[in-house]
Amino acid sequence: MILGWCSLIWTKQIPFFTKAGSRTISVYFWHYFLVPVIAYIGLDKTLVEFSALLGIVCLFAIGFIVTCLFSMKVFNYPLNFISTVITKVNNKICDSKLLKKMSKTANTK
Repeated sequence: MILGWCSLIWTKQIPFFTKAGSRTISVYFWHYFLVPVIAYIGLDKTLVEFSALLGIVCLFAIGFIVTCLFSMKVFNYPLNFISTVITKVNNKICDSKLLKKMSKTANTK
């Protein structure tokens, strides 16, 4: 069964989707802020009530466009900054723990 699924995996790389796929975390991050705005405006209900099939197609098109937009490099900068800050803080914490451990072992000798 697993081998059957593996045979369905696309092996060819399409440059746009490869670059966009490397930025999926930024798409998830920015959707968190966009979804409440869409719900507040009532765009989702309006489109579905407008015409069931056409509204759903429009929602999928809007979702695809928003995903392509949020996967652009410019939307990745805030996450890179946050990641850099977290890494620096983590390194300081690890360094301080290492120094404490080294001082304890030096004091016991």
